[in-house]
Amino acid sequence: MTEYDDYGIPVGAFVEPEDFRGQAWRTARAFYLYRVRPLAWQSYTAVRRADWSFRRWFTLANALVVLWWVVLYWGERGAFDGSIESCSWDRWENWEAGANPHRLIFVADPQLIDPHTYPGRPWPLNPLAYKYTDLYLRRTYSRLQTVLYPDTIFFLGDLFDGGREWSTRTTRSPEERYRRYDDNYWINEYRRFGNIFFKHWGDAGMEPRPGQPGRKLISSLPGNHDLGFARGVQVGVRNRFNAYFGDGNRIDVIANHTFVSIDSLSLNDRNAISVSGGYQYQNVLNKEITVDVANKIGDIRYAFSGDDHDYCEVLHRSYASGGGGIREITVKSTSWAMGVRRPGVVLVSLWNPVDASGKPRSGSADATIRTKLCLFPDQIGTFIRYGMLFGLTFFLLAIRAALVTTGVLKPYTSPPQPNILPTTAQDIKAQQKFEDNPAIEDELSHSSNSSTSSQHKHLLARAKPAKYTYPLIQHAGSYSPPDEEKRREVKIYGSTSSSSTKKAEKKKGVGLWMYEMKWTLGKVLVVGGV
Repeated sequence: MTEYDDYGIPVGAFVEPEDFRGQAWRTARAFYLYRVRPLAWQSYTAVRRADWSFRRWFTLANALVVLWWVVLYWGERGAFDGSIESCSWDRWENWEAGANPHRLIFVADPQLIDPHTYPGRPWPLNPLAYKYTDLYLRRTYSRLQTVLYPDTIFFLGDLFDGGREWSTRTTRSPEERYRRYDDNYWINEYRRFGNIFFKHWGDAGMEPRPGQPGRKLISSLPGNHDLGFARGVQVGVRNRFNAYFGDGNRIDVIANHTFVSIDSLSLNDRNAISVSGGYQYQNVLNKEITVDVANKIGDIRYAFSGDDHDYCEVLHRSYASGGGGIREITVKSTSWAMGVRRPGVVLVSLWNPVDASGKPRSGSADATIRTKLCLFPDQIGTFIRYGMLFGLTFFLLAIRAALVTTGVLKPYTSPPQPNILPTTAQDIKAQQKFEDNPAIEDELSHSSNSSTSSQHKHLLARAKPAKYTYPLIQHAGSYSPPDEEKRREVKIYGSTSSSSTKKAEKKKGVGLWMYEMKWTLGKVLVVGGV
């Protein structure tokens, strides 16, 4: 007896559907069986049956593909590795035997580009600039870790480009167009900075080198693009920067050398004549303030600064606190988007062994520091080379396509033919003859004593065209009974029209040139990875 539930449905008639995991497994399995595996087998069969002759593979398109592989590898990998490896510490330190110096790198002005950098630049230029600038910074910084493995990284400000403009809870940008960028936008920019620099600080590990106390990253020094300058510094913006990066005014003792970090952005006389150019920009401090700072610190030998984006080394002999003068080194920007073709960093090697009383053994403070400018690849030059190679590629393929059009060269492949079934005209005639002869049809329908040879002859006439038709399931449905004329018509499944049996016209002239260009240029772009 059938049992029914409360809704009148027989018990067991309804089956619970599969859970999401089961459905996902069935979908993935079906995709593999009916999509991936046939395509893989088709590719494998095509490779086995392909012509592997030298002439087939040594073609202009294949040669350009290999050339693009080499150029792209050099531009995206080799140029970075070569630039950083040329700055290897052992090539320029020149310390005495047995020395174990502390190795420090100054990084200046990464200035992550944002809406403040290129206002009004149309899409897609801005997204592409964001992507490739961040990619460049990440690659160079990562290779500094894996190739040079410094003990200390010291940032010299201007970490962001428009950091001073992004509003806080208590402050707003003086410029109307930037007021829609709030505190959340700055937080996202901070994460972006961390993904480039903090995340890749340990790419080569965090273990200190033998004889060194550990590894250190210092990024607390702000720039005018982070806070503003003088009266342009807003308290809320400064507090936000210090909360995430630390206080800009600090003292670090590194390898028996004292590094004094000064947030000089607020050290400016409001009534002084500004040596400047542009909104919240100034490249020098008031001289009286500079002398006062130098005298209070005392015995300054080196001053490292950023902001100018290019490298400069000057000896200031007018400051007595440094003995023979203060050597100021302005560090290049590390970003290729800051107006310099060859960004870079400054490497500093520190070796200052002291005796039991703390006095230097070398006797001269100048002999305890070695510096070197390390240049990065010319990214703009790399893009120019890509463009020139693309122009050369297009030119060579256009010439080849023209030679194919004029008949001087043979095409790599023939233009595609229309998809027709392999039904011959002889098979069609045999089928038509069979359909037009009712006697033969009646004989096959009512006679069971026909000879074997005769039966095979008639069946062969019907089997040949039927061999190439699609399964009946492809034409399932409800159809009205066909009339006598339609019943006698020869129907070839898979054929669009009778004109499809005609020979396809060969491409000539501009059509053949366009076809060759499309095929060869597409191959170079896709396979070459352009």
